[in-house]
Amino acid sequence: MKNIFRAIYKSIKQIGLVSFVLSIAFLSMVAVSFVWGAPSQSPPNGNVLPPINSSDTGQYKFGSLGIGGLFVSYVKAMFNGEICLNGTCITSWDQGLGLQEPITIELNDPTNTNWTCSDINLQDYCGDEDGCKIIYYGLHNGNDQVRVLPSYIFMEQPGWSPNLRSGVYGFNRQDGGDIGFNTGAGETYNIIQPWSWAWMQNYNFNGCGGDNAAFADPYKFRFTTHPQIRSKFVIFDNPF
Repeated sequence: MKNIFRAIYKSIKQIGLVSFVLSIAFLSMVAVSFVWGAPSQSPPNGNVLPPINSSDTGQYKFGSLGIGGLFVSYVKAMFNGEICLNGTCITSWDQGLGLQEPITIELNDPTNTNWTCSDINLQDYCGDEDGCKIIYYGLHNGNDQVRVLPSYIFMEQPGWSPNLRSGVYGFNRQDGGDIGFNTGAGETYNIIQPWSWAWMQNYNFNGCGGDNAAFADPYKFRFTTHPQIRSKFVIFDNPF
């Protein structure tokens, strides 16, 4: 009788050991299945993308990536789209510095017979505390000559000035000569006039149907080009 019980006990002990081993094997398979997922399609389709790792091979992540610590780039960083900081997003460095986007004014008469003009208010560009930069590019339609002229303009600031006279005083620093002007006071000026090819004016030039009267708005300007000249003015909020 003892031998029978001893045999039953030994069988139960062996069955328990086998069950324990099988349970460990099953749990290991479950763990591996979470780490590695088999392709959902037949090769070569449906391959599982490798996880982000420390290799020198370029990798792309489709979803968002959060980093709890410091992000450091030891070579360079590229951002396609917006850059956001505390909920404020920008798409260019000019926006980040609080600057306006550059303005481009192109003037040209295809028949080479008519003056071409364009009026614009530049208070937010040339009338602010850091002034503006205007680069002139010109092409002579009669002989293919090209020329360029940078100008730096700063205008009187109401908060700085004692405002002893009417109008807004301004100054243009450019190669070939400096020009002072006073706008909004009935006086007329050719503030930029490169080689008599084109002009920046504070008056209603009669070549474009005006009466040559000064603009009452001190920040309103007319850009004009000669009939034989193709002109482009690029206006930057920051002069540097």
